[in-house]
Amino acid sequence: MYIYYFSLLYFVDRTTCSYDNSASVNADIHVKSTKGEISSPGYPHLYSGQITCIWTIKVPRGFKVKLTFTEFKLNSSADYLEVHEGSSSLSPLMGTFAGSFNLPPDLYTSGRTMWLKFTIDSSGSAKGFHALFSAVTSGR
Repeated sequence: MYIYYFSLLYFVDRTTCSYDNSASVNADIHVKSTKGEISSPGYPHLYSGQITCIWTIKVPRGFKVKLTFTEFKLNSSADYLEVHEGSSSLSPLMGTFAGSFNLPPDLYTSGRTMWLKFTIDSSGSAKGFHALFSAVTSGR
């Protein structure tokens, strides 16, 4: 006699902002790593609809976060990416980026944590953004 076991696991990728995730998951994405990437929902395909994504990037002690954008094409000034030095929106603002004219500059934290909030209104669509982060010991 053979017995077969089947199990179905539901996996939520906690580093990716997605239309498939709940709003609470998209608003609390924690990334603890020495390197990785973040992007707008559905990247490299067009995003649309209304969504807010919040990432907290934390690198090991003794390092700081470097964020480098490889693409940045947002619909309008109503869609924007806000970047803070620290672990919340109350931390010092490093920049708010919108539009699609130029890539934002490389950003470096002085500590080990960076907080990002991407907000999309429902007025249109665009390709979005893609960025690489890494743990570095020096930089701006």
